[in-house]
Amino acid sequence: MYTALLLRLLQCKSWTALCSTIILRLTEFRLPEGSESEIPFVAGGFLSLLQRSNCSQLTTLVVKSPTLGLQYTVISILKHTPSLINLTIYDAVPRSGDLDYLPIITPGFLRGLLVPDSLSLFGSSSIIVPKLRNLWLKARGDTFDEGAFVDMVLSRWLPNGLEHSVYADLEELKFVDLLVVGRRVDKDVWNRLDGVGATGLRVRLLDGLE
Repeated sequence: MYTALLLRLLQCKSWTALCSTIILRLTEFRLPEGSESEIPFVAGGFLSLLQRSNCSQLTTLVVKSPTLGLQYTVISILKHTPSLINLTIYDAVPRSGDLDYLPIITPGFLRGLLVPDSLSLFGSSSIIVPKLRNLWLKARGDTFDEGAFVDMVLSRWLPNGLEHSVYADLEELKFVDLLVVGRRVDKDVWNRLDGVGATGLRVRLLDGLE
């Protein structure tokens, strides 16, 4: 038996309370940094919550807390959020003695967000989060692929030659903020994004060894 809730914003600090809940008209979900220890098991439960709730209006998803299993379910979660405009994902950076969570921002994740050069028979409906306009990522340097990241950003930058009539449901990225922790990135790859700023896409790229 499920309990139905009508919520606009859900900032999750106690996941077990939501395991038997249906949430209606949810527009914003936040999993903040420093959440309680039970939170790492949220990924599969959150996907189940989306599947049984009407979350088609979700526009903001923020994941800043270590989350077990999210690397396996993140693309499935995003497939259930077609109205998503703002996406924030912070990978947990392992420190000495800490549990080493598997990274979320992998080449596979970035390829999942890629808009193909030509659409399949399913058309623009096959694009994950077609309304995405703002993206914040903190990635681990040991698993981050800057080439896949740049390809993804450019694929969502409409002035690169995409036909607006074919991609009628696709919104153009407007803001991208990326922090790569643990290494320097290949500046030659970064340079491929030099031209996007002139057309209104703001990109902030940071990297470092700390």
